[in-house]
Amino acid sequence: MEIYQKIKRKDHHSKTLPMLNKQILYPFAIFILFILLHFGKKYKAEIKEITSSWLAKHGYSVFSQPLYYKVPILCFHNIGGKGIYSVTGKEFRSYLQEIHKKKIQVISLRKLYEHSQKSQFFHQPSLVITVDDDYKNIVRVLAPILREFRYTATFFLYTQEIQKNPQQGTSWSDLQRLLQEGFDVQNHSHTHISFHNPRMFASRFLFQKRMSLEIIHSRELFETNLPKHRIWAFAYPMGYSSPELKSSLEKVGYELQLGTDGIPVDLRKPFTGIFQRYTIQKKTKFGRDRMFQNQLKYSSEKIPKSSSFENLRHRSFVSEK
Repeated sequence: MEIYQKIKRKDHHSKTLPMLNKQILYPFAIFILFILLHFGKKYKAEIKEITSSWLAKHGYSVFSQPLYYKVPILCFHNIGGKGIYSVTGKEFRSYLQEIHKKKIQVISLRKLYEHSQKSQFFHQPSLVITVDDDYKNIVRVLAPILREFRYTATFFLYTQEIQKNPQQGTSWSDLQRLLQEGFDVQNHSHTHISFHNPRMFASRFLFQKRMSLEIIHSRELFETNLPKHRIWAFAYPMGYSSPELKSSLEKVGYELQLGTDGIPVDLRKPFTGIFQRYTIQKKTKFGRDRMFQNQLKYSSEKIPKSSSFENLRHRSFVSEK
């Protein structure tokens, strides 16, 4: 009889444990979080972002402000130049004015990467600005406009065209100065020629040699000429990629790869190693301004307050692995 009662008590304990977890542990965790927020003034914003994202995953809403889960990455080219991807300095400023008007924060690519790794949301609409290839106008046209708005940006450059003489374009010393001001510089290959697949009749040896030139040699040039600066992201030239290129970049240590499919980063979904960007063009099928406004709308999409944990999980917010 005594043994039976022990087994019965043990069985009752195992059944009530999940209920105790929910009724006691979650409120206790929320209480601890509020204590941290109250006393941890120095790290209040960081604690708030981490804890609110964690609680949203578990179906709880502690903070009254909304959570934003989509982050577009804009890609500009050739500011003040010519070509289908170019925009004038006046047009570039108008884009930034529109971002400022809608109260969208411009964050660094690195910050978005870190949030994506943790499935961590933002408390206000956010986007990232990137610029490709623009050697002549980065320092003299583009950076001064970004400074006006106190916006950061990541410049993706291919190393073959970086000039030693500042009068001919953007030099290594120019890039050093931009890094000191808080901008970022990352890799866009060495030659900016499509190399994601072997060329016709090219041997396997030549293909691998070309791959090494574009993703390894180019990074070595950056890190030699920009001491203490780490190259961790790679933007595909012209957006062209392949499974082999993706695998090669991962093997040599790139943490992030970027394409140009125009899809905003969805922080509900597991990090895949690739972000897509939206390329600003002179003309698009639906109109340049309309497509730009669509990107701004993406950044304003919120997690519904009524969303339950099961509903969020159904929408791929939480990885089941």
